[in-house]
Amino acid sequence: MELDRRRFLGCAAVMLGGSPGIRGQETAPAGGPGPQIGVIGLGRRGFELLKRLLKIPGANLSSACDVWGPHLDKVASLSVDPQRTGHFGKVLFASDAVLVAVPHHLHKPVCLMALGYERDIYLEMPVTHSLEEGAELIAAANKAKRIVQSGHQQILNPINPKVRELLKSGEIGQIRSITGEVHIDQPTRVGYTPVPAYSKLEDTPWHLFLGDVADHPYNPKHFFHWGLYWDYSCGLAGSEIVPMVAVIHTLTGATAPEKVTARGQILQWKELTEVPDHLSAILEYPEGFVARLSVATTGMYPPPSLVIHGSKGTIEYEPNLCKLYRNSGDPIEFRAEGDATALHLEAFLQAIKTRSTPAADLAFGINAANVGHLINLSAKLGKTVGWDKTAGKAIA
Repeated sequence: MELDRRRFLGCAAVMLGGSPGIRGQETAPAGGPGPQIGVIGLGRRGFELLKRLLKIPGANLSSACDVWGPHLDKVASLSVDPQRTGHFGKVLFASDAVLVAVPHHLHKPVCLMALGYERDIYLEMPVTHSLEEGAELIAAANKAKRIVQSGHQQILNPINPKVRELLKSGEIGQIRSITGEVHIDQPTRVGYTPVPAYSKLEDTPWHLFLGDVADHPYNPKHFFHWGLYWDYSCGLAGSEIVPMVAVIHTLTGATAPEKVTARGQILQWKELTEVPDHLSAILEYPEGFVARLSVATTGMYPPPSLVIHGSKGTIEYEPNLCKLYRNSGDPIEFRAEGDATALHLEAFLQAIKTRSTPAADLAFGINAANVGHLINLSAKLGKTVGWDKTAGKAIA
């Protein structure tokens, strides 16, 4: 009952403009032709997507929202002057569609409110914060009849059609295994940034940040380092492995593994985080292949994004590039031009205009996110977990 009451009060504060500490200037919405797009969440990823959006003809930025004032201040450096606000309810009033790039635990409540106001949504991955959230989001999107595109930009990597062609034609035979590695050397990649000296409670809309998380005293580390805590984040499974899973699903047509075995450890930054900074997973797919995916804080050694091993050859996969290795001889290299992120944002605008199925729709995003949740569950339990696709439940 108390949680429901706090959720109601938090939503009321959003809609009525009642949260403290917002230093962004309120301005009139930007005008112009085309759909009015609002951006909710101006952290590192959200602000980058906002800047990329502005480069697309026909994209009109109506409003920008963040609960932390200095993030809003960055908007002043742009060539447009959208409404700036700390209250995402105001963005919903001013926009036809919203780009949501908030912490993972806020994806569902922000999207449910946006769907309640019948707004189209571009939702940054990993889309959901738990296995249970997917069905609720799909039901809400279907009821509202709105477009929800998940933010998996690499599914429109320009090289993808060529890779799918090579796989379908049997150039490497039957796919047997897929490997993917991410190597990182800075804690910022796992969610750490220094806490600002002026991060006092009175300057921080703590109740809006918590969302549905059980109330507890203000902690600036939680507010600024949310990616390091389970309450707000899906950890490296969500931020690093789910994008690889989305590409695997795009290239192979697979939708979910039958079994997941994962292990995670905190080896590098033990004083910073409660989520693993080393994570590895084995995904067993019913299509007859195994995916071995890992994240390690072992420097910036750049392996191929993915390596697809078949019974007759191998494909190395990168943005805009793939290499085909047959059983003998030198590799054959294929290249393609284009920016996957720009193409993905353009696809969202086109889906809004034509009311067509978007690239990486909500169901696709939830399928990929669920794999990340299964990885985390397996790592926490220390055992293999299964996935009942029909029931949409984990088998632990």
